[in-house]
Amino acid sequence: MNFSFHESRISTHESRIIGMFDRNRLFLFIKNIYFDIIFSRLLGEKWVLNVLIVDDDRNISFLLSIVVQECGGTPYLASNGREALAMIEDVNPQLVFLDIKMPILDGLKTLKNLRERHFKQDIIIITAFSEIDLIEQAYKYGVTTCLVKPFDVNEVISIVKGVHPRG
Repeated sequence: MNFSFHESRISTHESRIIGMFDRNRLFLFIKNIYFDIIFSRLLGEKWVLNVLIVDDDRNISFLLSIVVQECGGTPYLASNGREALAMIEDVNPQLVFLDIKMPILDGLKTLKNLRERHFKQDIIIITAFSEIDLIEQAYKYGVTTCLVKPFDVNEVISIVKGVHPRG
């Protein structure tokens, strides 16, 4: 495998997203994740990690889906809470990234609905706002943690790698 980083292979859209983060650090983490995946496959470890990403911001969804894929998971995307609720049983995710501010059905209402359905998996809320009252409400509904935009890619990688996938 060639792990060299070539700027010319990255589209303008991807470059803008990656530009928000330290490119060298992101590359090193992705390289380490590839080695983890390769060694786990060589040792015969087979697992499935489904991650539902619910965000109306396509750039955030794109970045999170790259991280999930690089960690060996399968990302599923929804642009609002209604789409997420319609997908939840089919996707059966072990982890949900859920934006708080979205059209149609916001993150808090979606979170509340998921918990009322007895969805017990980890839910990470994402917010561009450091509104303490919204974050406190989310914790009352049992979120695992909160990511404030712009978030650190290292934190996302740690969250995804910390989830115990199904075998």
